[in-house]
Amino acid sequence: MAKNIEVTINDEAYEILKSESILHKLDMQRYVSMMIEESSGKKRIDRNYIEEKIRKPLEKILVDLDEIELNTIKKDIKDKIMIIPLNLYKKKLPEELDKIILYYNQQSLYDTDHFYLILDGANIVGYVGMTINEEDAPYGKYVYIFGFYLYKEYQNHRNTKYIMGFIQSVGRKNQCYSIDVVLEGSNLGFEHFREMGFNGLNSTDIIQIDGLKNEQIDLNLFTIEKCMLEDVQNFLPVARTEPTNFMLKRWESKKEAIEIYSILNKDEKRIAMYVKEDKNIHTAQYNFITLLVEKEHLYDDPYIEKILFILKGLLSKGLPENDKMVVAICKYMNKNQSLYKEKDILDSINWLRKNNS
Repeated sequence: MAKNIEVTINDEAYEILKSESILHKLDMQRYVSMMIEESSGKKRIDRNYIEEKIRKPLEKILVDLDEIELNTIKKDIKDKIMIIPLNLYKKKLPEELDKIILYYNQQSLYDTDHFYLILDGANIVGYVGMTINEEDAPYGKYVYIFGFYLYKEYQNHRNTKYIMGFIQSVGRKNQCYSIDVVLEGSNLGFEHFREMGFNGLNSTDIIQIDGLKNEQIDLNLFTIEKCMLEDVQNFLPVARTEPTNFMLKRWESKKEAIEIYSILNKDEKRIAMYVKEDKNIHTAQYNFITLLVEKEHLYDDPYIEKILFILKGLLSKGLPENDKMVVAICKYMNKNQSLYKEKDILDSINWLRKNNS
């Protein structure tokens, strides 16, 4: 026989609980019942039941809820938002959002299971797109936020705290102990992300290859050989611009449009690889070079520097004057502008990480 109980929770807890129930595609009453049933089994209800099986699980959903000073939030700030999966939104999407989703699809980023709309009543005021990724250390298994947009008038502490609580619950559901985001994939500034608990993980500069400093290299000792995408196994990019699985998936989908080469030494041993593809950077199209090395050399800066100089020399041979070539390099390698100047940087990518344990 079903019994009714009443639990009083504050507004923020209610909103996050509502989003959690939507995430599980259940109404709120059924979701709370499920939580109780899963955790209790057939155990007898005792005097501590409500405390242990209802209030504490609800508190676990929240992220540092006790730290939020609700009384200090101004009542005129727009902060009554909720998050729902895109596939539960039955109305026609704005044309601009359709274009954004199409772009993410073309970049092999879009994940139908983890694209969410941020709503204020009936109005869409933002979106969050994420995927679940797993890679070798130091990345591990993590939530990757590839798109995060929120109208400026909704960018306040309460809303970002609420959104991050939702993202963390998705991560925990998928056993992800980190949350990663590329700063350039959001309209929120670094201060917002820092307030949400993110720290810088690494930064990458996209520079013109001609901008690399000149170094005396005997190019007769090295050659270039065309190869297949399958040969890239066990090689990793020297600079991070996107999750590795996204990169490989994109290359696989446009095999005919990319070029893959090995750099060989005089003993014909493969010392590095690179992939050339067309990419737009600030509306201009470039030949984008992704340099890859074996895992054992991934953190060997002198080795990578030497490969960069070899790459520049080999690519400069007979290069047409109008051929725009760029390469991604970890920013930390350019200490005191030892490799290139600020003027040679076309773009930068800043990768942030938040602990989700």
